[in-house]
Amino acid sequence: MGISLNIVDAGARYGIHPSLDELKDCADFYLFEIDKPEAQRLSEKYKRFKNINVYNLGLYSSNSINKMNMTRHPGLTSFLDVDKAVVDSLDYMKEESSVVSVTEIECVALDEFLTNDIHFMKLDTEGTELEILKGATGHLKKDIIGIRAETRIRPFYKGQAFVWDINHLLLTFGFELINIGYEGRGIKKSKFTLPDKYGIVGGFDAVWTKKKSLLLDTSLYSDDEIRANTIRTAIFYMLNNATDCALDILIHTVDSLGLTFEKYMEDPIFLHLMKQVEKLFYYLVRLPYFERKELDAIFAKIFYKGMKFSFYQQ
Repeated sequence: MGISLNIVDAGARYGIHPSLDELKDCADFYLFEIDKPEAQRLSEKYKRFKNINVYNLGLYSSNSINKMNMTRHPGLTSFLDVDKAVVDSLDYMKEESSVVSVTEIECVALDEFLTNDIHFMKLDTEGTELEILKGATGHLKKDIIGIRAETRIRPFYKGQAFVWDINHLLLTFGFELINIGYEGRGIKKSKFTLPDKYGIVGGFDAVWTKKKSLLLDTSLYSDDEIRANTIRTAIFYMLNNATDCALDILIHTVDSLGLTFEKYMEDPIFLHLMKQVEKLFYYLVRLPYFERKELDAIFAKIFYKGMKFSFYQQ
């Protein structure tokens, strides 16, 4: 039996997140988008992919009908009301965040809507990320491995959760914050900015994974489940700029737990991971403090073959 990889993308406007796009040929996706025309566009965009499912539904803490504020800039549409005091201090956001219509949206809780395992989650829902996680506590406890969420440290919507609120919830389910995605483009205070670095930090994408000690706990999981947990987690790390963590969990499973991945040599999920590690090693081998012999040995230990770097050879 192959390795399954199920991914939920909440707030799927514009399509699968760039950090996950390379998995669209081998993972199963569940895209949730509340804007009906955008959901229809996504359904058309991905119609040739039988593994990509698009739902014109919202996600929330419970099955419910919620009021949605449709804004002039569709990317700011939210179940929450904009904090007027904050927006008034950001002249360039006033028009974009103005509400053009209000509609009712059907929402579902993930625990009730999806019964199959969920392994990765990406959340970008303009302030309701915590509510979505509250509706997925069963999955958080049982099967979710990695989460990437848009978070805030300064308010934009009334009553929205902040990154520390989300972190507090995830800590109770054994997750740890591994990194944040902030490139220096904050909230502008004037027009006198450099192209790439400006403003005050308002928010950023934050990335969590379940702790390695839980994913590899032999009292909770069978050997095959630990193998699958390792492969999925390594992929998530590789996709989220934590290549060191990816190799750490792979080597630990082989060396400390004595488990091998030989049975997955033809599995598309495992082959995807192998290609990503080979790309990493192609970069590392050119650095002065890495030797090809060392990298070859590690690669062969995990993947049972040598590196060819064939994807760089035309």
